[in-house]
Amino acid sequence: MKKALFFICYLIGLLIGAMLLIFNAQALDRDPVALRFAMLAAGVIFIIPALIQLLSSLSPKRDEFGNILPRKWYATIVAVLALLWGIYILIFPTGYGNTLAITLGVSLILAGIAQAVWIVRTAESTFLRFIVPIVTLVVGVVICAFLSADTGSGKDDQISAIISGIMLVIWGVNGFMSPRSKRVVAAADKAAKVERKAEKEERKAEKAQAKETEKEQRDAEKKSSENEKTEEQPVAEADNETEKTDTSVAKESSEEPKEASGE
Repeated sequence: MKKALFFICYLIGLLIGAMLLIFNAQALDRDPVALRFAMLAAGVIFIIPALIQLLSSLSPKRDEFGNILPRKWYATIVAVLALLWGIYILIFPTGYGNTLAITLGVSLILAGIAQAVWIVRTAESTFLRFIVPIVTLVVGVVICAFLSADTGSGKDDQISAIISGIMLVIWGVNGFMSPRSKRVVAAADKAAKVERKAEKEERKAEKAQAKETEKEQRDAEKKSSENEKTEEQPVAEADNETEKTDTSVAKESSEEPKEASGE
């Protein structure tokens, strides 16, 4: 469901890019109707997947063993930014104070970051797959830095619309090509499950080994204590015998003078 939704967003991105290329001349008008509808559509494709991703990231996920998986904090941050920006676009579709270039530039920046996150979570993270998101982000920065001057002629907005249209078309095509095949995904998921199971078994074996070691130490300490008691007992008995012998000798010594006096 989520993957199908993102595919729909990429399709709408292609349509928005085409509209920016076709109706870029409207950037010169005070009321660019076609561009306004295109930007409203852009706001929608920011809000819907961002809202779904945000709700998904806030709900705890568990693996097949019942363990809670760590949340992807970067995905949550991107979802919040995309949601706020989508709301802004719906309120100001052509930019606040007709700053269309800045709106397009920031939209490209967030689109590039969002696609990079999408690739990390659903596709093989090879360098080639990140080229388009990185270029999209850089182009957005360039538009904000060099084409956002409000000269009143609208030329900067028109150029921004053309560049943004080209990048959105490329962005959409790259989005369709990014996900891996089902076979690769299944193999990766199976390998991840096997790895998690092996880690669980390893932790279980370590706990059992620790318990066994602790038990051996307790048994060794108990045995050592018993040996010490066994060694102390003969010594005590020997001391008692020595004490008895000394008492007997002293008694005999005291009786000898009495016998001598009697004689």
